[in-house]
Amino acid sequence: KVGHAIPQEQPATPAKGGALAKLAGMWCNDERFRDWLSDTFKFSCNHPETAAQWIRSTCGVSSRAELDANEVAKAAFMLKVRGPYSKHLLAMGVTA
Repeated sequence: KVGHAIPQEQPATPAKGGALAKLAGMWCNDERFRDWLSDTFKFSCNHPETAAQWIRSTCGVSSRAELDANEVAKAAFMLKVRGPYSKHLLAMGVTA
């Protein structure tokens, strides 16, 4: 019919960072987290981007924003990052 628009396919919207992505971002900017990475995994992690690369690699994502949407990445983050680092903070008497 005349006057009816044909629906156009919308481009995929990139995932926005949720709570886990924001937490990962905060931790990457925290010197205590980077020191923990250096001490625990025996590599020099003195820059937030190095920490972010480690999280992306460890969780199998190309962006921290995927941590909230990708169930496998979320599980990896919880098991390999959040759990161990939270235990470390508790042992140090720091609340996360």
